[in-house]
Amino acid sequence: MTSLFTGETLDGWLQQVTEWETDFSKPCPYEPTVRSKLTLNEVKLQLQKEEQLELSKTPESVVPESSASAFISLALQIEELQRALAWEVQARSSGATYQELNIQKQQTVITRRIRKLRGLQHVYMPHLREYLATDQLKHLDAPADVIFPENVKLFLPSHLSRENQTLPRACKEGLPDVETRLREAECYNALDDLRRALRTRSAGLLFQVRNVSGQTSTTRAEGHQRRVLINVNLAKLRYRWSRNALFLLKGHGDWERQLKILRTSMCPESTSVCFQPARRQKPPIFGEGRREISWIWYSFPADVDARSQTSDAAFNEMVQVTSRMLRWREEVELLLEEMHRVVAFAQWKSAWWRQRVDSLPNASPHLQEGVSARALACSDRELSLAERLGSVWAGLMTLGQEILADVPAAHLTAVEVEIDATAEQGYDDKREDDDTLPDDEI
Repeated sequence: MTSLFTGETLDGWLQQVTEWETDFSKPCPYEPTVRSKLTLNEVKLQLQKEEQLELSKTPESVVPESSASAFISLALQIEELQRALAWEVQARSSGATYQELNIQKQQTVITRRIRKLRGLQHVYMPHLREYLATDQLKHLDAPADVIFPENVKLFLPSHLSRENQTLPRACKEGLPDVETRLREAECYNALDDLRRALRTRSAGLLFQVRNVSGQTSTTRAEGHQRRVLINVNLAKLRYRWSRNALFLLKGHGDWERQLKILRTSMCPESTSVCFQPARRQKPPIFGEGRREISWIWYSFPADVDARSQTSDAAFNEMVQVTSRMLRWREEVELLLEEMHRVVAFAQWKSAWWRQRVDSLPNASPHLQEGVSARALACSDRELSLAERLGSVWAGLMTLGQEILADVPAAHLTAVEVEIDATAEQGYDDKREDDDTLPDDEI
């Protein structure tokens, strides 16, 4: 890090962290500040505002019942439901009755939304039939028992040829542009979902290796990994589907530098045969020197400077590493303080027992002798424990002090805590034997 950035830059980054810790209203340094692209919801909001402005200029007699962005958004939702249902049908081709019932319910939901889409399609693509082949017309008219809802084609502008997309009879003016903007935003959203799912899968595998043991826990963890793997594959399908539609709408261009083709070899964690383990093939194993990182981890959008994006990523990584380092220092401080308090408490407890050697002056000589012997034995035991722990922990405490001398101090907030001395004196030490005399008998 110090070889890539100057000391002034690093000091400025740390200063931003210090300012944020004193005033949380300032931008959080642990969150990325460079935005790559607008999300799908932000693009939808922009389209809604543009359509609202257009409606204010349109006579009431020609205002449509729904907007073009709502029409395309509904189609994108249906496509996502179709992909998810197709995966579920593939996984549960011979499932139980309740699984078949769940599939049937999803098919009913998709069928209803497709009917709503067809109604809007008559408005925004009025003469669609004239530009479809004979074998494609069955997707418009066939009932659900002939073509399953998850296999029905929706016929958006991206399904038409480039020449037909510009014809008013095939597509309403501006409709291909709306789909282009939504498809591009969906591509970036799908990449974000894919990265998130891959990170979740890696973290889950690491947690499983370190902490999960036993048949029950392992089976539950494997089930979680299968669900994460399904999310990985759905994100891949969503990206490929959206990118293919975007290519049909825009053709070749500079946008392909950011939204590249997602090949299975560049994303081996998301194998497409997760439901068919018998056909799975082991990918070739390469060493660390020959590993090729997928482009999804370092791609930069066209409207963002790669250098600023790299600087922002380095800044976030640096502050996170610094935070972990300070937390590590805090843990060392707490460990040293805990060892010191254990030894100090044992010494205090030894002195506390010695004060009770002559605590019953009016008792019989035999009782006084027994109380004194018991108090001295407990005092010697506590003192021996303090000496033994001090000897065993001496090297660790010295090492901890050396570490704290090399690591910068954390920016901590002092908190005052009031301790009830009477409650501490009456503390029943768990290390005492069951036959220890209570205070009122000593």
